[in-house]
Amino acid sequence: MNITPAAPRAFLLLLAACGSLAVTCSDNDWRDGGDGGGDSDADVDSDIDADTDTDGDSDDTGADADADDDGAAENDVHASPWDRDDADSSGVRIEDDELTLESTVDEDPGVWIANTGESTVSRLHADTGVEIGRYPSVLLDGTNHAQALTEPCVMETNGNCPSRTAIDFVGNCYVANRGFGHQGTLTKIARHERDCIDRNGNGRIDTSRDADGNGRIDTGNPEEFFPDDECVLWTIDVGRADERPRALAVAPSGEDPSGPGNVWVGLNAAHSTIEVSPDGDVLRTLPLPIQPYGAVASKYLGLVWFTSAAWQDPSRSSWLDDARYRDNPPAICSVNFRTGEVSPRILVAPDAPCQGAYGIGADSEGRVWVGAEQCPAAFRYDPTDESWMYVDLSWSGVRHGLTRGIVGDRDGRIWVAHSHCNNGLDGGPDCGLVTSFDAETGGDQVHYRIDGAVGSIGVDLDYLGRLWAVNFDTNSASRIDSLSGEVETYPVGTHPYTYSDFTGYSLLTQFPRGYYRNVFEVCPDADWVGAQVDASVPAGTEVHLRVRVADDRASLATAEWYGPWTSFPANLDAPPGPVPDGAVLEFEITLIADGALVTPTVRDLVLTYDCPVG
Repeated sequence: MNITPAAPRAFLLLLAACGSLAVTCSDNDWRDGGDGGGDSDADVDSDIDADTDTDGDSDDTGADADADDDGAAENDVHASPWDRDDADSSGVRIEDDELTLESTVDEDPGVWIANTGESTVSRLHADTGVEIGRYPSVLLDGTNHAQALTEPCVMETNGNCPSRTAIDFVGNCYVANRGFGHQGTLTKIARHERDCIDRNGNGRIDTSRDADGNGRIDTGNPEEFFPDDECVLWTIDVGRADERPRALAVAPSGEDPSGPGNVWVGLNAAHSTIEVSPDGDVLRTLPLPIQPYGAVASKYLGLVWFTSAAWQDPSRSSWLDDARYRDNPPAICSVNFRTGEVSPRILVAPDAPCQGAYGIGADSEGRVWVGAEQCPAAFRYDPTDESWMYVDLSWSGVRHGLTRGIVGDRDGRIWVAHSHCNNGLDGGPDCGLVTSFDAETGGDQVHYRIDGAVGSIGVDLDYLGRLWAVNFDTNSASRIDSLSGEVETYPVGTHPYTYSDFTGYSLLTQFPRGYYRNVFEVCPDADWVGAQVDASVPAGTEVHLRVRVADDRASLATAEWYGPWTSFPANLDAPPGPVPDGAVLEFEITLIADGALVTPTVRDLVLTYDCPVG
């Protein structure tokens, strides 16, 4: 089968803000800049030549500034020199006094696993395996119809039953609660405590943490687990009762490419998907030609791909007596996350020796991979030539060929979980099993047996490229070092059931990002006038800017973002502004590129503001 590699397209986004700050005086006047003008040539020359206050004091209000014609003092603040120790950053490095992307793209060590048996989500630290938090999978605040946390998950009839998780561009976690027999829901959990909400007004964030330092969260310990955890931001109803949200993926927002991304939820029993904003607003509902079971976002053409589940095909499961499952063969389909265009149904590898569908992933070329579940195989779909490749995994003797979750890494390999391996490599007792193979040929298969684990359902990779497997039957997650073969297993909650992008690795493989964020704090009621970027911007790349302003740091979290500005110099008083007055400003610089090998670098960003005088 001939293969035409997909044309690479990635979004390289760098969210930046001031590190060590310098305040200078300037005669620059940005107010005649309209919408910012400028162009996107290979180098953005900011003409940053003002004298710099070298003390790096972010509270310097520019007392030596000149007064303009309006009786206000005009000042500049510089984002450089950069200092990662003084900023919130991820996925970036400082090289020759410039910000550029890390080769690992992101540094978030979070591993987010839904525990379907107890309506919780475990958060492990990828480096240590320590459970650093366990959160309720629903927020029972009266705005939704989620079930009580104490309701057991009973397939087809009862419970919140969380399963897939998806991580957005800034590390927040979404979890889909299937809600069998009741209302399905979607929940958002904050990565950073600064984004959590002090709902009880006690002046602190009541959220899960390993208070006793034993590496595991005790849900019976009120110091470690909070039913009303203040980092659980919201829960919304998705679809109607018993429509079963299963598929879950984050994709860039067509309206806000600088933002954390929107989440796509596949309603399995309703043949549909909904797009939800980071604030929990349902943006649109689209019919699908399949019953979505899993989802992944791909850089090729800007698509979210969905897969059905082979076990929900009545011709394969005679026991499946549900009128909603009458025409549901193993298949995939896609949605353009910008336009909403839905593709026709694409049958899985119709000419292969067997067919199946379950988990779904994408490789570094944007090609789609499907775990078979009902036969010992994996399948690759190449959207550039609409071809399928069949990968035979029958070597393993795996019971029923249960290939489940699947993920592609950045080095051209595919990883797939086998949920059982009795009569496996050595005919020994039941265990967990993961297979890795070459994405181009399906060859060079390497098999990792996880002793002491049963039911390896999901796989994903962490920020250092280590493989994680979710073990349903033994209430654990295992980390595999692909170089040494070392396997370590860590406890989580009851019946972990996640086979989606539970670390954010797949999202960042398709759309790499890094960010550097901090805050400028200047004079009260500062009038933020203009912005300039000093950066190298290769052909095919762009630089975007967003800002938000408040009177104090505590109010920044709820302040409205303005932007993006896409050319420089930018007039902050013009659309997409005007930016409001205020003493405190946070900004994000976003770098977008056509290919993962082309990355902009940022030398400096200068913001100009006026201080009221008299």
